[in-house]
Amino acid sequence: NNLVDMDSDNDGVQDNAEIVQGFDPGDNNAVPSQTIYEDAEDSTTDGWVVHDDDPAGAVISNVYDADRGSRVIELSGLGLNNGYQLREENGYPWLDSSRFVIEWSMQYSEKFEVFIDVRTTAGHRYLYYTPDDYDGLGNGENVHYGLGSDVKDGIWHTFVSDLQVDLEAAQPGVEILEVNGIFIRGS
Repeated sequence: NNLVDMDSDNDGVQDNAEIVQGFDPGDNNAVPSQTIYEDAEDSTTDGWVVHDDDPAGAVISNVYDADRGSRVIELSGLGLNNGYQLREENGYPWLDSSRFVIEWSMQYSEKFEVFIDVRTTAGHRYLYYTPDDYDGLGNGENVHYGLGSDVKDGIWHTFVSDLQVDLEAAQPGVEILEVNGIFIRGS
């Protein structure tokens, strides 16, 4: 994993995502199977909904971000009080039964929570990620991982997580059957 060049073979997939999926990050012909659920480049917010609009006023926008040099989805509300959801454009779950490694980029200066909605052999689970310096794990419906308190620094960060590995660490023997969407709290 090259800390200077995050995509050393220039195949459009970050090296750490390739390593997690068992691919050679130096071989641009070895590309993991991937589905892009959102890259904001279509200039729409299709698939996004405000999941929790209490207090009222939460907004989802598709805007150009000069720091990234691309379009991004901007979530605006009252911090953790509002929630946002990404599923298929028709609002249905993703039902992705073959890809359990997820990658996302975000820029936050405040507390946030990212929930990945999965169906498992033990029922419904949320694997959720926060800007904390500890992993709460958990043996019930919620499995917590901390991404580090330093990620609330107002700059862009990209995260890659093998959801099955994260679930296995908290609940050995439980397997993911499908990934269905993402929920985010925080603005």
